[in-house]
Amino acid sequence: MVERQPPYSVHAIGLWSDQVDNTTASHLFSLFFVWDNPTWRLIEPSLFLNHFHRGETGFCSSLLVHVILFYACHFSYNLAKPWDRRRETEAAKLLLTAVEKYWRRDKNKICLPTMQSSLLLGLFFCAMGRDKIGVRYIQYGALMALQLGLHTSSAETFRAHCETDAESNLRAHKITACAVYDIEL
Repeated sequence: MVERQPPYSVHAIGLWSDQVDNTTASHLFSLFFVWDNPTWRLIEPSLFLNHFHRGETGFCSSLLVHVILFYACHFSYNLAKPWDRRRETEAAKLLLTAVEKYWRRDKNKICLPTMQSSLLLGLFFCAMGRDKIGVRYIQYGALMALQLGLHTSSAETFRAHCETDAESNLRAHKITACAVYDIEL
């Protein structure tokens, strides 16, 4: 049975993007967090969405938001006309343009959202048969994970944002570190 209401509903897309509305963002975030993120477990949804709604950048960024939306466009289709993907293709093109803009701006920022964005872009390009560029994004993200100390038990990235309980941060740290390892393989 197909859900008519998205499991992840957002109301703050205007803080991050003017490319889509809240309804579309809710649909695409739901596709990503329900369909693909459980495979890689690269992003902890509650921490990401908490920062997304508050406009904070510890676990969220304009780059990461646009990468997730772009990535999820490739899972989306109209149930009434599944063969007609023109709207999704147009949305993906607009979002990719935004991703390119934010990548140029943020690629040198050593932070969790940039690292996650790099790995997601790598996964996307590898899945689309563009292995050379995909592997470069994955290697760049893995190097950034190393610089962030995600391989250690006390990565500052997860200790610096203590508005959530320590157990959630520890779980998110383990999930993300394991995802980086899995993606590198």
